Amino acid sequence: PPRITVPPGNFNQDRYEMMFDWLADWEQHPEAPAWGLDNLALGMRARKLDARAAAVSRLSLERDPQNHDAMVWLGFDAAMAGDIAALDAWLERLQGAEPRPFFRCMQHLLEGVAAALHAGNSQVAVAHFRPAREVAKGSEHGSYWRLRRHLAKALAFGPATPRWLVPLRYLPLRF
Repeated sequence: PPRITVPPGNFNQDRYEMMFDWLADWEQHPEAPAWGLDNLALGMRARKLDARAAAVSRLSLERDPQNHDAMVWLGFDAAMAGDIAALDAWLERLQGAEPRPFFRCMQHLLEGVAAALHAGNSQVAVAHFRPAREVAKGSEHGSYWRLRRHLAKALAFGPATPRWLVPLRYLPLRF
């Protein structure tokens, strides 16, 4: 079947099905552009297919080594896995980058997680999560909110928070 070219940009939730049809065979198409792979990864994350989305993001980054979107997603994968060394490496690569607003907001979350884990204190993350919330205000992007909830829970219920502070720490990180 003929391939359809779609202009770059984020697809909204109701268009993911068409995108999955267009890029279902993404591994067999070396001509698939990085922006198309980024959109596929975003759609996969909306479906909670994070491991497959990570593979797509890695390929996107191979095709465009300066791809900040892919770097942010791979940083999230590292944060969700608790791999602080990998998270630090992604944040270092993002140093000085100016990602689009959605990804900048997610970068704030990653910086907060890294700072909290290095300090051993989840309170440190709150200062980073606030600007992310302001950027995301009104956003209905399910992937962002799902990842934020996951990171908030990992920080609040993890070793960076004393047990007695969990409820007080979870709420400002979560919302």
